[in-house]
Order: sequence, then structure tokens, then C-alpha cells
Amino acid sequence: MNRGRIALAGFLSIFPLLGPAGGRAQQTPDCANAKPPTGTLQLAGPQVRVGEKLFAGSGVRVEVAARDAAGRSAQWKPVVDGREAVAWPGVWGGGEHAAGAVLVDGCGKTGAIAPLPFVVDVKPPALHWQVGSRQTFSDRLASDSEPERRHRRFTRGSGKPAEAAWESIAGIWQVPLPWLPARGNRAASPVVIASERPQAFLAAPDTTVAVDGASDSLDDDRLLWITADDDGAGVDRLTLRLRAEGDHSVLEVEATDLVGNASKQEIVLRRKR
Repeated sequence: MNRGRIALAGFLSIFPLLGPAGGRAQQTPDCANAKPPTGTLQLAGPQVRVGEKLFAGSGVRVEVAARDAAGRSAQWKPVVDGREAVAWPGVWGGGEHAAGAVLVDGCGKTGAIAPLPFVVDVKPPALHWQVGSRQTFSDRLASDSEPERRHRRFTRGSGKPAEAAWESIAGIWQVPLPWLPARGNRAASPVVIASERPQAFLAAPDTTVAVDGASDSLDDDRLLWITADDDGAGVDRLTLRLRAEGDHSVLEVEATDLVGNASKQEIVLRRKR
């Protein structure tokens, strides 16, 4: 699917609902002009178009500009999901919505702005993890060639990790745990994978993995695979952070979608006894 970000824009003036134009001297309207008032409406806030659907976050704002036939500010009233309303919702509920407006000029002529349909996405991405052998993940692993990895599909930022990230060998992150030999960069900077279909392969030999009561173990051949998916606005990025806690470490996993919803999970990593 083609997911395109929509630039955020807004009008510098805010027009009160069925009130006079803010602070301007009132002019006598030209009632001889039969043209009705016209206006524009747009959403402001995180949003993305996926195919024919426009997805937005629950805090999306609706901005309206209305003018009469002479170009003077006109009054307007919101139409929410087909019904006139006193004001826009402060927070939109999840699901399909439509925002429009009724316009009224100084002569009482009316017009309308056609409703703009959009979907409010309040569901964060789903996180998944799995432990398996390198053979298990052979069809998912990236090529050994760095130039080829940069041109992988569904990646942004050329698919190349930040220089401060953990060392990556053939597409597998080497997790810098205290009980493992020092290798590559142990910077505290998080590993950020900007992709619609992110996946991370993690190597940490002699380590046990525990998530929500389930556990498994890693060795030289067994890896930890983490991914995220989203059936709404789509995944924006997967972020991995590592913190030490006494005799173990915690891998913080966060997936964020394109309208700001986020899901988090903690994976406990311990040295094998």
C-alpha cells in the first residue's frame, strides 16, 4: 500500500462559530450579490493517507476558513458526522468520521463545505517476538551485502542504522550485554528501525529471554526476532532500548504508528546459569 505523509498546515486566523470576524471593523455586506459564501476545511495534526482512506490521531483538529462573495469573513458552524454541532470534539473517538461546515454570510445567504471523511486510528501497533535458529529465520534475514541492505523494500532512511547503534553483522544486532565480550559500539543510543514492516534480529549467546511469563534461551545459533505490524495507519518505527537492572538487563521495545499511537513491551535478558 502506498502510505504518504500529509504535511501539517493551518490558517493563521481562527474564526469563531457564528460570531463576527475577530477584531475587524464590520463592513456593510453586498446583499445584491447572489453568490453564497464559500470556504475551505482541512485537518491539522498527525495524519496519513493509506489508499483511499485518510487516517488521523484522536487529537486531530479541524480548521475552517469561510468567506462571502466579496471576500469578507463569513460565519460558520461545524457539521460532525452529518449533524450540525456547537463545536468540534476535543477528542475524536476511534472509527470513521466526517467533518463539514455550514456557512452563513452577513446577508443570511448560506453555503456548505462538503464533508471530509477520515478514520481515527486509536489502536497501537502489535508487537511480536520469536526465538529460533538461524535456519528458521533464513528467509527473513537481510543480505550480507551492506549496499543491498540499504535498498531493501519497506525501509526509510536507506535502511541504514545510526552510527551510534549496536554493531550489526549480516543484519543481526549484537546486543551489548555485560556478560558478553565487548564488541562494536556499546553506545546508549537506541536502535531505531524506520520501516512500515520493521524487524530486528538480535544475537546474545548464553542468554535467557523472558516475556510475560514465557521464556526461551539464545546461543550461537539461536536468535531473538522482534517485529511489529499495524492494520490502521501503519507502523512508523520500531525502537529498541537497553537498560541494566542488577543482575539482568531489560530490552525495552516500542512500536509507533504514523499517527502517534505506541505500544511497548519489556523483554528480560539474563545470563544462563
